[in-house]
Amino acid sequence: MFSYMADYYRGQSPWFGSSANNGVLQLLDLVGTFNVNSALTLGANVDLLSKDNSTLANGTIGTAKANGLALYATYALTSEWGVAARGEYVDDKDGLVSSGNSTTGTANKLKELTLAVNYTPVKNVKLAAEIRQDKSDMAIYTKKDGTPTTKQNSLELLAVYSF
Repeated sequence: MFSYMADYYRGQSPWFGSSANNGVLQLLDLVGTFNVNSALTLGANVDLLSKDNSTLANGTIGTAKANGLALYATYALTSEWGVAARGEYVDDKDGLVSSGNSTTGTANKLKELTLAVNYTPVKNVKLAAEIRQDKSDMAIYTKKDGTPTTKQNSLELLAVYSF
């Protein structure tokens, strides 16, 4: 079975911590999933992001753009246990996504890989452990000692109750 979804968001967007209106932010979010069989599901997510009246990486004012792609797979080992993998790539052409608290971004490419183990002890409860690595062309992450770095590793433990 194949399913898909498209969302579009548009609105005025000030920069972080600023009360000034710095332009219109637009996001087109496309998601598709395909159930290969009862155990394997594949998915893709594409995001197209733009914000006008932005200071671009070259110092001029214009429309900042960023595009992202995520691919993922989940596999049910049993009715209770499963594994998942997700990879993401963001081409942040004008520093729109990774500029933090500044109004001038720097072009950047971001990559992410997540591996997960899922456990569903009862129908409405999912427990998961994920290991993730984020990488960037620019040193946008911070080490324990406060120095900048181009990668970040994390471990997440999740508990989800659905109703």
